[in-house]
Amino acid sequence: MSQLTYSHDQSQRIQKSVLAMVYEEVDEYIERSLVAGSPDIALGLAENLIVTGHLRGVQLMKLFHDLYEVWSAFKTDDTIEDYVFAKLGVSERKFREYRQIYQYIIKPHPEMAGKNMMGLQGILVAARDGMFDEKDWEELIKAPDASTMFEIRRRVYNGETTNSNRLVITWERDGQIYCRRGDGPIKHVGWLTRDESDDDIASAVGRMTNPDKTGVMRK
Repeated sequence: MSQLTYSHDQSQRIQKSVLAMVYEEVDEYIERSLVAGSPDIALGLAENLIVTGHLRGVQLMKLFHDLYEVWSAFKTDDTIEDYVFAKLGVSERKFREYRQIYQYIIKPHPEMAGKNMMGLQGILVAARDGMFDEKDWEELIKAPDASTMFEIRRRVYNGETTNSNRLVITWERDGQIYCRRGDGPIKHVGWLTRDESDDDIASAVGRMTNPDKTGVMRK
């Protein structure tokens, strides 16, 4: 998935006059490269287009996030998801993904704004669920590509860490829930029934305490 198509993967209507202007700019850069005897001038335009497209994608994510935050101020019975789909053709799933990438990744960690969109997409669930600690974020910020980001995510999901500051949550047999940061003191969080006859509760607790998904330990 490219950086450009990720942010603008819905169909767009482009006026012929605008398209002609865009093509004219390309022709100009090709001509300048031919005169100079080097393709670098034309590729300079390509680089600018890629960077601009990426930044526009980040801008769109912030716009969706901020609009979601103030949606109640508008006098409409439509949900923001329905309204955006009607106006822009952006699906509810894609809208949610855009705004959550900004909310859970880029807003708290601005250094992540320049990352490959596929990488951001791949770590969204882990970021949203609070899986990454400070050391993990430092590594994600330094990650050179999406595959490295995916490897960090895999390692965190599998509990492969040497970081003594990781938060560990345990769910006891009597339903009591405790947490501990690294080797720090154990703190009582609350209580949650272990009645497996309630399918919904069992499913929720199972998801929360599955070490392959969240790193939470179940006793």
